[in-house]
Amino acid sequence: MNAKQHSALVAALAALAVAGCAATQKMASGPIKAEEVRIYKPEELKEVSYDQVKRLRIQSGSAAAIAATGYPTAAQGIAVLQAEAARLGANGLTDVSCIKNELGRSSPLLGINEPAVICHGNAIRVRNAQR
Repeated sequence: MNAKQHSALVAALAALAVAGCAATQKMASGPIKAEEVRIYKPEELKEVSYDQVKRLRIQSGSAAAIAATGYPTAAQGIAVLQAEAARLGANGLTDVSCIKNELGRSSPLLGINEPAVICHGNAIRVRNAQR
């Protein structure tokens, strides 16, 4: 192994060691709880670094008998967004919106006919976020 290859190998090993320490530090803080998932306004993200984890669309149920699905309130829909974001390892949500499902939650077979909302948002991982 020549000096150039040796230097490259040492640099690669150092990078792996640093990455391993960072991963260990993140894991040491433990899993994120739904109530720790913060909802960010777009202007709050101008000053921080973050990665998008996944675009989320939350609606309840999947039974074929239910014509349209959703949650009774936006608060319930957002709580489900936060839980899903936490499950994915995200510590934040942005671009959150809830829309009224005009059909509501209805099923003549099940006797359900109530208002509903469907919520959307982007699960994000903010770097160096305070917990």
